[in-house]
Amino acid sequence: MTLPKVTLRISAADEPLLNRVPTRDEHGKALSDLMVLVPGLREKPNFQLNQTIQDVHNVLERFATDVVFAEIIITRNMLWVSVRPTPGIRVAIASALRERVPEAKLVAHF
Repeated sequence: MTLPKVTLRISAADEPLLNRVPTRDEHGKALSDLMVLVPGLREKPNFQLNQTIQDVHNVLERFATDVVFAEIIITRNMLWVSVRPTPGIRVAIASALRERVPEAKLVAHF
């Protein structure tokens, strides 16, 4: 399986997330996931929404070697990120997101 480079997908959540999220990398190793809520995301005016999306994308690009999948589900005010099992990566990404998008809240990591 060839995994995509960092691509931030924006979704309306038509299909269950379980059907879109990769669970293993190209070497068969299990991936880890982060679920981040961004309260008020769907209510933001377009220019602020676009800026927030760009901020998230910029953060995730800094971790391009570890991020395998990322998707913003605007209708749920949610960001889902799947990463390689690199020590400390989830905390590093969550911290970097909070710096650029202060309202972002790490809800869970698996």
